[in-house]
Amino acid sequence: MLNMRSLDLNLLVVFESIYSAGNISHAARQLDMSQPAMSNALARLRKQLDDQLFVRAGNGVVPTPKADAIAGPIRDAIQSIQRTLGAPLAFDPATSEHNFRLICADPMEPLVMPQLARAIQGEGSVSITLLPPQTVQIEEALYKGDIDAAIFIRPAHERDIVCDRLFGFSQVFLVREGHPALAGGPDIAALKACGQVILNLRAGALANSEKVKLGERVNARHVCLVNRIGSIPPIVAGSDLVGIVPDFYARMIAKQYGLRIVQPKRPLEGQQMFLIWHQKFVDDPAHIWLREVIQASVQTAIAGIQRQSQEGQ
Repeated sequence: MLNMRSLDLNLLVVFESIYSAGNISHAARQLDMSQPAMSNALARLRKQLDDQLFVRAGNGVVPTPKADAIAGPIRDAIQSIQRTLGAPLAFDPATSEHNFRLICADPMEPLVMPQLARAIQGEGSVSITLLPPQTVQIEEALYKGDIDAAIFIRPAHERDIVCDRLFGFSQVFLVREGHPALAGGPDIAALKACGQVILNLRAGALANSEKVKLGERVNARHVCLVNRIGSIPPIVAGSDLVGIVPDFYARMIAKQYGLRIVQPKRPLEGQQMFLIWHQKFVDDPAHIWLREVIQASVQTAIAGIQRQSQEGQ
């Protein structure tokens, strides 16, 4: 039986950090420890628990069966101690100096950011930093603590990650007014035969690209591959290329660029948008405030888009 007198409880904090980060170096940075100090702490814990706890895999580490078995109780114990020693003060945006770091899918920015900006524009020193989803890998950023949350397609790896569904959407065609394929009514076959302008989803082209799907590849002739969805509307407006974009995004920008939305008879693959964060933020008052503002922003914007769509029918 383990002698609790000989166990340094700080080692349990080290264990939880490595388990959550999946990388010893990342865990060391989170705890503001040097790499040698972190390695020494892990060596002591391994000896006391008589188990390797973590083994190397790729650029990180993976837990042993024993580590998986004890991770939950250790995390619960740490959180219980934190609550017992003093619950965090309620978050007040009027007095806070918090900087929230987000990754936001390009088409979601017009939905979320205006209302989020209004919520903080006159409040204390609260600020927001948007990190580019094209270059920052979401899961890694969450594990390392580089971001507070992401608004994106559901991640493939969800260890210690919370995903809250915001809404579902499908892909539609976007073409300029006066496009030859619109003469006499939308000609789906003609649109499919046109060249396309789409997001560059080739392997390695963009971070997080594996999460985005365009469903049926209606045409192999991808004339223009772009890195941001905001590049698609002006290109479509000035050419006979066909854009493929999320339906909610198309409804937001079609009128601005003089574009027509064409829904394929057989819808392209549907997807869902999520608010994603690390579970360590579940009870954090500042993070709860952030999530509530984002969720309210999305609900208000989607309701407005649906109302405009119905009025236009």
